[in-house]
This record gives sequence, structure tokens and C-alpha cells, in this order.
Amino acid sequence: IEALRPGGHVVVMDAFPASIQVVETLQRQLEQAGLRLMPRPQRLTWRTRMAERIDQVLGHDGSLPLVTVARKPG
Repeated sequence: IEALRPGGHVVVMDAFPASIQVVETLQRQLEQAGLRLMPRPQRLTWRTRMAERIDQVLGHDGSLPLVTVARKPG
């Protein structure tokens, strides 16, 4: 985080988050490091439907964010 320039972004991907608690822990850690969480990226293409179907087949909760984006103030 210290090496990240002001205004820089950090992107963390967890393709299969185990639970909302895992996501919330990551978000809390990023905020404690002084980063600002960015709005959740939206799935906007045909991949949306594919990703939703894969989530259903694998039994994953599709509402859990796979990508967390945070920005260093500056």
C-alpha cells in the first residue's frame, strides 16, 4: 500500500469468495490501510448471464463481489 502512488488503485479478485464475511474482512483491511473502496464493478455483457449460470451450477452466491477495487486518496 505504501508503494501505491496517490490516486492509484488496487484491485483484488477472489473468483470464489467463501462468504460475505471474507469479503467484508478484505474491505475492512483496505479501509484500515487508508484506502477508499470504489463502487462495485457491474457485469454488463453476455458474460453476466454466463457468470450467473456458473455461480448457480457451482452453488456460489452470485451476489458476492468477485472483485474489490480501492483507491489511495491523493
